[in-house]
Amino acid sequence: MSWIEFHKASEAAAIEAEQALREGNTSRAASLYAEAAEQEQRAFGVADTTKARTRGITAVSAVSLWYKAAAYERAEQLAYLVLAEPSVPEFARTDLRNLVQAIWTETSKKTANVNFLPGQVFVSVKGGEVITGGAPLDLIVEKVQTIQAMFYRTIEFIKDMPLRVRGGPIREIQESCRPWLFQAAPGSYQFSVAIQEPKQLDFFRKDARPDLVARQFLEILKASASDDQEQLETVVPKPEYRNVFLKLCRNLAPTGKTFDSLEV
Repeated sequence: MSWIEFHKASEAAAIEAEQALREGNTSRAASLYAEAAEQEQRAFGVADTTKARTRGITAVSAVSLWYKAAAYERAEQLAYLVLAEPSVPEFARTDLRNLVQAIWTETSKKTANVNFLPGQVFVSVKGGEVITGGAPLDLIVEKVQTIQAMFYRTIEFIKDMPLRVRGGPIREIQESCRPWLFQAAPGSYQFSVAIQEPKQLDFFRKDARPDLVARQFLEILKASASDDQEQLETVVPKPEYRNVFLKLCRNLAPTGKTFDSLEV
């Protein structure tokens, strides 16, 4: 088979995996991602050695798919194999190093005596006083605390609780969906937030599962950062919660010379 045939087979399996993931079928999604990764790695194996860019893109895609399949050893082995090639383009080297860092994070999560939900939210702070791998401590602490507050507010909103006007969230909320901070791949100053699975699953209703909390958090953050008022009203129909999320979102935005942008 040719590169294009292997690549198309990989794309088809990856599309099915995304659909399975949206439906909440994580085991089928992982299996389909593994199938897609296998096909993409075969595409990399038959790719024309004179087409360095194509080989680089294909390699990054294959490693990423193994990562999505939670086949971390396969992903890491392929990444090192490709990085050992002197002809690999610099953009692919950067992407592969970032993927290796993400693999290390997932591996360390597995060794912890804690269960985490699939995936994580990456936060990147850039510009101003921020340098690669370093940033003023007070800046990062403030952003981490704001993101944590948004997670807890999201849970309270989903559970249809009255708006909390003072103090922190109740203990049940804190223990139900505890955010963890992980070091992310270098490039500006980056960190990732993973969500610990609750010890008491019955705390959540069917429509407020921890995996849905993370998705809702991203939807609220995107809507709050948008100029589209209707979008925010659709995502957060309650005006009192809408005001809180807008204030928290503004706390994440750059206001001076300390940093230029924050990307989630």
